[in-house]
Amino acid sequence: MGHHPVLVLSQNIKRESGRKFQSGNINASKTIADIIQTCLGPKSVIKMLLDTMRGIVMTNDDNAILQEIQVQHPAAKCTQWWLVISVYRKALNDMINTLKKISTPDDTNNRDMMLNSINSSIITKAISPWSPLACSIALNAVKTAQFEENSQKEIDIKKYAKVEKIPGGIIEDWCVLCGVMINKDVTHSQMQRYIKNTRVVLLDSSLEYKKGESQTDIEIMREEDFT
Repeated sequence: MGHHPVLVLSQNIKRESGRKFQSGNINASKTIADIIQTCLGPKSVIKMLLDTMRGIVMTNDDNAILQEIQVQHPAAKCTQWWLVISVYRKALNDMINTLKKISTPDDTNNRDMMLNSINSSIITKAISPWSPLACSIALNAVKTAQFEENSQKEIDIKKYAKVEKIPGGIIEDWCVLCGVMINKDVTHSQMQRYIKNTRVVLLDSSLEYKKGESQTDIEIMREEDFT
């Protein structure tokens, strides 16, 4: 005869059944849905979360929010991941069919069309009040990193573009520099702030004075020579 398994349950555990159990599962799942439903669509809002390290996280990404929140209810804990994915998959075909009807040919040389496309992604972010400036900077940066290879246009943002953060200033001070930028601190009051028509030398060693090292060997053969 087989032995029945022994289950040790916590003292705080509760057993529910019937209508009350069903209502609890629905309310728990609805609570999760209420949290993430305002993160979807063009009118999504940013949530402020407190992570496990007591740090503040601001995001409107529903996936990141579901990873940060701690769900205790078993129904909400088990359904929160696959529920979002299943809804996305059901809506995917409808979205593709709708996009085929309303889509227009893309012209990369049409600056206004490209700015409108970029603005549709930025308008839901925290930078939306400065969306015209952000869209223009993003487009200029991509145009700068664009190059032609084997009769094809390639864009390598990771290699040819970099975001350099400088303390101070305001958001309107953002700009795109078409060239090489070196973030150099002002080390002297008479240091030039602006240099025009410069000649730059790239060195893989430091420019500093080093005292030469010398080694001299003295051999004393007789005792009377030592003083």
